[in-house]
Amino acid sequence: MHHPWLTLLKPRQTTLIDQTLTRVFAIAPTSVPNLAADALILTCDQTGRMVSHVRKAVRDYSGGYIIENELNALAPIEPGQAVMTQAGRMRAKKVVHTNIFDHAGVTSLDLQRRAMDSAIRMAVENGCQTVAFVDYTSDLRRALTEETAIAIIGAIGASNGLKEAKIVCFDAVSAWVIADQAKRSSSGQSVEDLGYLKVRFTSLNTAQTKNIAKLPTDAVILFTDANLNAPAWNLMPGGRKHERPCGAYLHKARVNSSIEALAPIKPGDAVLIPGARVPSRRLILAAVDHPNDYPEAIQSALRTADAHSLKTVTMPNPSMGNPDMQPLESAQMAVDAICDYLYGPRPSLSRIFLAGETDADEQAWFRALNNIKPSVQLPELMAGA
Repeated sequence: MHHPWLTLLKPRQTTLIDQTLTRVFAIAPTSVPNLAADALILTCDQTGRMVSHVRKAVRDYSGGYIIENELNALAPIEPGQAVMTQAGRMRAKKVVHTNIFDHAGVTSLDLQRRAMDSAIRMAVENGCQTVAFVDYTSDLRRALTEETAIAIIGAIGASNGLKEAKIVCFDAVSAWVIADQAKRSSSGQSVEDLGYLKVRFTSLNTAQTKNIAKLPTDAVILFTDANLNAPAWNLMPGGRKHERPCGAYLHKARVNSSIEALAPIKPGDAVLIPGARVPSRRLILAAVDHPNDYPEAIQSALRTADAHSLKTVTMPNPSMGNPDMQPLESAQMAVDAICDYLYGPRPSLSRIFLAGETDADEQAWFRALNNIKPSVQLPELMAGA
């Protein structure tokens, strides 16, 4: 997270979406007035009231009620439409307020897209070339950051005359999600199919990374033996060494004293230990003695995360660095075990990162999520229901 006292705002990621330079920031709400842009785009309801979350921060830090008084004169704002006001003392030149709610106070992805399109169109018509979006997921109930990303990135891709877009988030997880969606979209993937699935109250995200420490997570799940040891290397034919990510990560964490105090544990069980030298600060070690132990070990690891009120965890593909397991079969087994757990008592986990080192690992996770998608998605409401 960017320190709120600093005025030099550095982006987490920079990508190019249809000729529009797109930057993703993770900053504190109090740093929004320091964000340079021709237009700052804020979501609102029909009344345009600025009484909560980032809208209140913008009102308070831009010189009191200057913006809100002008906005009140322009209300009511029709669903999907936008209005423009001055920006007070902020570095942005104008503020565009766009209504993402219908007359009943309900929003949808289609309405959010129309609202973002209207905001960009109004900004461009008034000579703005750089716009800044604010992540509004926290203002909605039961909303996904991925849907916010689809609405914003889709509007950026469909815009004409926009040179630069900035997307502002207020936590590291949301910034990672939006940056990941922007990167996938810039590479030509459809915004409708971007490697995530919501199972009840928890989002499952695929993530390709060489270093799982870079993911914004509360804990990393590592698969070990009953003595909580994981070999850092596999000996390949010809004497070559092949790194096993779980073992290498555990070796770098320097947690020998914690392991000695807890080992051994029963195969299929899991324990949480502090990660002394890893960014996640916590490791969940799941003991596996046989491939049949993985489903029970995965559910034990998730149960341990819930017991400690963790919100996000990272799980590597069980086949990573293990030549005895195939990526797709192990990914499907892991996803099935996760779903079985998530359909139990309501978990505290809001997001699970399904990590892989290579394209094959990520595609295995992606195909596993697609296989279970028909069984976990709710059918659309029928007209008149």
